[in-house]
Amino acid sequence: MKNDIKRRLLSLLLVLTLLPFGALADLGALLPGMSVLQAAAAGQPGYENPEHTFTSVEGTSVSSKGNPGQTTVIVFGHVRCGNTSRTLRNISASSWIDNSDIRVIFAECNFADASTTRNFANTYASAKITACYDTTHQLLNVMWRYYDLFFTGSSGGTLPFTAIIDGNNRLRNVLSGALSANDIKAEIDKCSSGNGSEGTKPDDNKPGDSKPNETTPGASGDLVNLTLQGTENYSYVKEVLTLVNQTRAAKGLPALTLDKDLTETAMQRAAEISLYYNSSHLRPDGSACFTASSRGTYKAENIAVGYPSPNAVMAAWNSSEGHYANIMSDRATSIGIGCFQGSDGILNWTQFFDNAPAAEPALDGSRSAVRTVSIQKSLVRLKTAGEQNLSCGKQGTAIPLDIRHFNSGFDSSRPGLLPSNFTFTSSNPSVATVTENGVVTMAAPGTAIITVSLKAEPTITARQVFLMAAHSYTSQQIAPTQTAQGYTLHTCSLCHQSYRDSYIPALSGGTSGGSAVSGGSTESNNTGAGSILLVSGLSTTSGRYSIKLNWNKTAGVDGYYLYQYNTSLKKWKRIATTSANTSSYTVKALQSGTAYLFAIKAFRNQNGGKVSEKPYTSIYTATKPDPVDFAVRTGQGEATLTWDATKGATGYIVYYKSKPEDSWQRLAVTRDISYHAKALTSGQNCLFTVRAYKTSKGKRYYSSYYPMEVMIE
Repeated sequence: MKNDIKRRLLSLLLVLTLLPFGALADLGALLPGMSVLQAAAAGQPGYENPEHTFTSVEGTSVSSKGNPGQTTVIVFGHVRCGNTSRTLRNISASSWIDNSDIRVIFAECNFADASTTRNFANTYASAKITACYDTTHQLLNVMWRYYDLFFTGSSGGTLPFTAIIDGNNRLRNVLSGALSANDIKAEIDKCSSGNGSEGTKPDDNKPGDSKPNETTPGASGDLVNLTLQGTENYSYVKEVLTLVNQTRAAKGLPALTLDKDLTETAMQRAAEISLYYNSSHLRPDGSACFTASSRGTYKAENIAVGYPSPNAVMAAWNSSEGHYANIMSDRATSIGIGCFQGSDGILNWTQFFDNAPAAEPALDGSRSAVRTVSIQKSLVRLKTAGEQNLSCGKQGTAIPLDIRHFNSGFDSSRPGLLPSNFTFTSSNPSVATVTENGVVTMAAPGTAIITVSLKAEPTITARQVFLMAAHSYTSQQIAPTQTAQGYTLHTCSLCHQSYRDSYIPALSGGTSGGSAVSGGSTESNNTGAGSILLVSGLSTTSGRYSIKLNWNKTAGVDGYYLYQYNTSLKKWKRIATTSANTSSYTVKALQSGTAYLFAIKAFRNQNGGKVSEKPYTSIYTATKPDPVDFAVRTGQGEATLTWDATKGATGYIVYYKSKPEDSWQRLAVTRDISYHAKALTSGQNCLFTVRAYKTSKGKRYYSSYYPMEVMIE
């Protein structure tokens, strides 16, 4: 088995998903290039399962091999994965969890410790589910061993991966993504029937049962248009058409004819599902898929996302009862096929069938295409590339903004949107400017926030923070000569910008005893009280593991000494010496959630050394606490949040909002490590977060935070 973790993590981004009504069957015989560790034994389905030993959160050993006749279900996931929590919660609420012939294991594969895994399991998993953890790579390697038997290296998948092991210790299937209890029970039932390759029957109505023109759109005022650019692959269209007609011919059915208008419809639908993938075949504007075409009296649609080739997607469609029925319909005479690849690299596939006469298109190869999609405002989820930290060497560099839409029905789809959709503003044009085409140019060190607003609905926005580090100067003193004055040369080590100051007059005929002072290594107190001013304006900017000291430059000095108070030794320690031109310094490698005391005083070069005054300017400050790792358990109209105590935190603030675009509402300020939210709306998605804070000398220092989205029961 390839043990390349980077490749594995990248493969998770490509989730295999297809609709309308089927579930993936075992693709081991359908997709080429499958990595197989051990072939299936003659006459026995599945693969022999080598025994693996895991460690439970209670410290006991757990074998991957169950008792004879006992089916084992292993859910490989992690504590920050919403799909994992949903799957465990569905299993916990199932009618079969109490069956002694079924054993369920949760295997935490993201190196969470026993305490974190236990808290997660207590929130989402029944006591009947055995939670295991591993701070090495053992569980991850076992997951990939199982994965390699059922997925190709290019086909990908999404967490959790759920392994089904039958009572004969045979690995029968590995499922990908969030699962219902019925999904898993269907696989368990296959084990007991001895048929490991039977396709799952569709859960919905048969293909084509939806009525044409059936629609559930929002009001027109709830819709906006998004424009995106992608690649339409007509070579793949022709390959899919060939495979469709080969499949039909094998059953004696006439070939379908590729139609120009239906192919245009299919390409539009492929672009639409790159923005919104819906299990009920609703379009992004809320209307049914059949509204995309007005042709014929019979309509049907197949869609899929993430498959890398025509062979792969057709193998999946043919293995699913609902999709196969559409392909083999004796009512269909014409077909349109779409293959749209957005800037995220994901292929979006569609087949659109009807019974109207066909006019064949004259298209081949691939072409770049711009598509406009009407979408409900509530589905628009704009994202940028996140905070950009740049060195001053990037000054003057033009950086195009990368604005993406996160598909709410398929998280791995994140196609880029054209700048023409948006207006752009900079919070600090002196630091960064932005053009109407979304190109950012860094003008100077500092921080600027670029706000991206949708032209059609300016309240829909995204932000990207650009930070350019201050110049990092090194100083060199140039001695005067008989004909030229001396000076101090300051050169940035990053971008090589330089400037001069501290000029010394040229020597006069060689008779003067003066020379350039190169600076000594001694520090002494100046006896001329008041001749060196106290440093003013000392302030701090706190990070999690660092504190930036800022101050006003002091006239008539050559530099600054910075000190940190050692509480154990009860004495000051000098931590840095800076030049006169600096007005900030970042202290790194500090402890999170910890109080500190710093001081600064200026010095002047004199008589081959440095002199300074006894008085100094000091300031109390603290680092930010660590972010809170919390879990949410939902109930009927309520939710309970729990978390571990955060080191150094004085207390916690609990926030809530009903939609991602809403502002956070503060629910509570507490010193407890749990909070119970009541009077919530059942069936509604909402977001929670918990933020730690530390109080030091009357000032609060807040941790970063992350949102968790849940559905209220």
